[in-house]
Amino acid sequence: MTIRIMALGDSITQAANETPSDPGGYRNDLQRILGSKLGTLEFVGPFEDGPSGSDRSHAGIPGNFIDGSYRPPAGDYDPNGAVNNNIFDRLSDLDGISNNGSNLSIESYQPDAILLMIGTNDIGNKDTPANAANRLKNLVNTITERVPDARIFVASIVPFNRAGVDQGTDQARNYQNVDPYNTRIPVVVNELAQQGKQVTFVDVSGAIKAAEANGTYNLAADYNHKPAIDPNGDVLHPGPAGYAIVAQAWATALEKAYRSQHLGLE
Repeated sequence: MTIRIMALGDSITQAANETPSDPGGYRNDLQRILGSKLGTLEFVGPFEDGPSGSDRSHAGIPGNFIDGSYRPPAGDYDPNGAVNNNIFDRLSDLDGISNNGSNLSIESYQPDAILLMIGTNDIGNKDTPANAANRLKNLVNTITERVPDARIFVASIVPFNRAGVDQGTDQARNYQNVDPYNTRIPVVVNELAQQGKQVTFVDVSGAIKAAEANGTYNLAADYNHKPAIDPNGDVLHPGPAGYAIVAQAWATALEKAYRSQHLGLE
């Protein structure tokens, strides 16, 4: 059995804040965790990042918003950020290159599984949790219509690094909305599942918080794992330990969905 996996999202999918000696973010860890448990995994997408010898393909674009309908306020934000860089509009042209004859659509990759994590840039640019969740619902619904045979795994977004933000700033206030947004994602997924859509919620944020709570993970230290390169730390992107937790959450969901099929029980 071959499972074609599209990792779809923003810079966290692309693997920002990765370790130079072990790049690829959660995608590299996911391949290591699953190995041949589910047969052959084939990652698909227009971009390549990661170590040689791994399947480096993905569809993670730094700065991606959910769709282009949101207009961040002017001032400290690019009011056209979502218009110019969002997943919804790129479903027909995932490489983001227009008028060159390629127009690599999501259908052209024929994914069996789509790992979707999106919303960090929306929340970070003053979108409300309710509005972002409504836009996410529309995006996921559209993806199910365009690739109806694919299973869509929709993740909560990773927590932000509070230690890297000056409290009382707009940035700190924006990221206080991460948790309220995350609580709405399973509601969206459940509603679509009740309509017969092949969608599954994956609680990535919950997995990271659980590891923090039991003392096996230090978020602030992980996000700031490259002090010589980034002395101020990273607010949004996990380091190696965080990406490994993200990968395990995806792996658990994929195994639950595909294990019986791989064993010939379906």
